[in-house]
Amino acid sequence: MKLKLTQIAVGVGMALAALAASAADNVLINQSGPNNTATATQAGNLITNNDNIIIDQSGGGNTATALQQNIVSFAGSFITMSGSGNTGTTSQTNSNSVSAYIQDWGNTNVSTIAQNQVTNGYAVIYQNGNSNQGTINQSMGNGQSATINLDSYGGLGNNNVAGVTQTGDAQKTTIVQGSTFMNVATGGSNNNVAVSQAGAYNTATVSQPGDFNIAVVSQFGSGTGVADTNTANVDQAGSSHEAYLTQIGSKLTGSILQSGSNHLAYNAQSGTLGNSFIVQSNYGNYANVSQINGGLALNTSTVTQSGLTNVANVSQNGNAFTSTVNQPGNYNVANVSQHF
Repeated sequence: MKLKLTQIAVGVGMALAALAASAADNVLINQSGPNNTATATQAGNLITNNDNIIIDQSGGGNTATALQQNIVSFAGSFITMSGSGNTGTTSQTNSNSVSAYIQDWGNTNVSTIAQNQVTNGYAVIYQNGNSNQGTINQSMGNGQSATINLDSYGGLGNNNVAGVTQTGDAQKTTIVQGSTFMNVATGGSNNNVAVSQAGAYNTATVSQPGDFNIAVVSQFGSGTGVADTNTANVDQAGSSHEAYLTQIGSKLTGSILQSGSNHLAYNAQSGTLGNSFIVQSNYGNYANVSQINGGLALNTSTVTQSGLTNVANVSQNGNAFTSTVNQPGNYNVANVSQHF
């Protein structure tokens, strides 16, 4: 049985409202069909909390486990699964205001959320299709959020893998595998995403509407406020792309946009105050950008490759450097090096 997310959200909201009216530390499990397994464990009811576990399973061979400990405040954790061979696991340890939601309608999906010592936290996994995997792991920090397949009907598509690991304050990750066009959901297949964020004030967004793409984002933020936020964006349409984006420091913005097929991009920045943008279309382009930003003035690098099998290498180290590479033709090679 397939339900729109809005319908499920209403059902969950009603159940939570009913639970909130009663004593804290409640579990609601609803199972239909053979071979379902559900395990719910809660501990640390210290009066001020509002811990709830809701597990709803339909079909055969599903397994759902939600474990919450200590809490003190609100914990949450809602698992809704439909189909066969699904596995959903949520573990929230020392808690405070955490919340996790796994929705898994399809076959042979694996979804795991673990939010170790968390203070705030918030993690959502939606999946639709077969053989999908989603993993979110958040540890100690305030203002964290992670989302995989943010779509009213899930990500659709088959054999996608997405993983998020976040440590520290003000971390946000959004991963979308599949897309919706004119209210019709179209999913990508065989995509892989890995996002790792530590330090503070990092934001990463990865979108993969295509097939056989790989995106790896790694950020370490050294900022102390919202104005210091690092921002990473990867968008892969088409097929067989690879994108690797690394940022260490503060006030860094990196972007890799890929369409067509068979592109490879490396985008790395460190220091303070840097912008680096890579746009690749058509077929078989390669770009490698490295910036070390001094922080006194903005460094900017822009690489645009719209032809075939072009190569661009950019290296900038210092302050107030600007580099623009535009390759609309074929088989071109550009090397840019600017240093103090």
